[in-house]
Amino acid sequence: DYAEASLLAHQGDWHQALQAYTEWAATWHPLRQPEARQWFQNVFALRNHQTKKFYNWSIPIYDSEQASFAVDEFVRTDTDYLGLRPQVIHLFGWIDLERGWRGHPSGDYLPQAYTGGPQALKGAIHKLQDQHAIPVSLYTISDRCLKESEFGKKMGSRAARRLADGSPSEDEFNWFMCPNMDQWRDQYVNSLVRTQRETGAKVLYVDVFGFFRSGECFATDHGHAVPCHTNRGTYAMIRELREALPNDVSIWSEYP
Repeated sequence: DYAEASLLAHQGDWHQALQAYTEWAATWHPLRQPEARQWFQNVFALRNHQTKKFYNWSIPIYDSEQASFAVDEFVRTDTDYLGLRPQVIHLFGWIDLERGWRGHPSGDYLPQAYTGGPQALKGAIHKLQDQHAIPVSLYTISDRCLKESEFGKKMGSRAARRLADGSPSEDEFNWFMCPNMDQWRDQYVNSLVRTQRETGAKVLYVDVFGFFRSGECFATDHGHAVPCHTNRGTYAMIRELREALPNDVSIWSEYP
C-alpha cells in the first residue's frame, strides 16, 4: 500500500510548502504540544559532547586521568563559543567507554559500565541540571546489541532480525535487533527507563530509529507476521518508552 500523495504548486519557497502541509495535517491530526515538555520544543542551542576522543576534532568532556567530568569548564567554553548558554548538553560515550564505538552502548546499559563509575556520571548530570540548569541528554541506540554483552550472549542470535534467507542480521561485533520481538523491546525500554531513573537525565536520544523498506524481519519464531517491517515494532517501542518515562522527560531521535 502507498500513502496518499498530493502535488501542490505555489510561488514561494519551503516556508509556503511547510505551511500548506501543516494546514493539511491539522485537518486529520490536531497537534497537541505536551506542556510538560514544551521546553524541549523550544530548544535552539543543543551541544554535543563526547567522553572520549572518538573523532580527531573532539575534546573529551571526561578526563580519564582525573576520572572526572570537566563540567564547569565546558559550560564556560560553550557559552563563550556559542554566545549563549547551551540549552541542552548531549553526552555521547557515557557508558561502555572502554569498548569504543563498536560497543557503544553494549545493549545492557548497566550502571557498573557508566563512564567514570555511577557516582561520577550522576554527579556530572546533577551539576549540569541542578547547578547550571542545563538539561542532559544521553545517547542510546535502538537497533543493535553487542555480541559480548549479557543480553547479546543470552538472546542476541535469536532476537536478531532475520534476512530473507533465514540468516541473522549481524556484523563482526553486533547483532542487529528485531523490535517486533518482545524480549528485545522489553530489554531496550526497561534499560532506558532504569537509566533515566538512575541518572535523572531529562532527555534520552534514540539513535537509528525508523527504517527504510529494506528493514524487514523474516524470523518465524519472533511472534510476528513473516515478513514484518521493523517500523511496526519501533512504533510499539517508542510508545512503550514514552508511557514508561516521566512525563517531563523528552525523547528525540536521528530519523524522522
